Amino acid sequence: MHELGEYGWRLTDIENGKIVEGPCDVSDGMLAILDKDSLAWNLDKDFYPCDGFYATFRLLSDDNDVYAIGRMTGRYEGFEPLDDYGVAYYGASKIEYLQANNKWEMI
Repeated sequence: MHELGEYGWRLTDIENGKIVEGPCDVSDGMLAILDKDSLAWNLDKDFYPCDGFYATFRLLSDDNDVYAIGRMTGRYEGFEPLDDYGVAYYGASKIEYLQANNKWEMI
């Protein structure tokens, strides 16, 4: 279990559209929260800034190539999708979050 508490994320691979959920021990409750609309995400319009419940993130390379975009909910620090999946699967080195001003910001 994560030291801050329960969290969950779901991302969509930009290249092939594959949907991935995490962490490996994510609860059914967290998935239910993320399930409400994520299987029909439109990458151009359905992602919006952190609202206190969801955080929208994207995983990037050192060259700022975007590998995946997704949402996270629960109690988290912010690096979880990168640490849980992005580094090992993509070789990603950065995670950015969509802010209220609709700009991406690296944490």
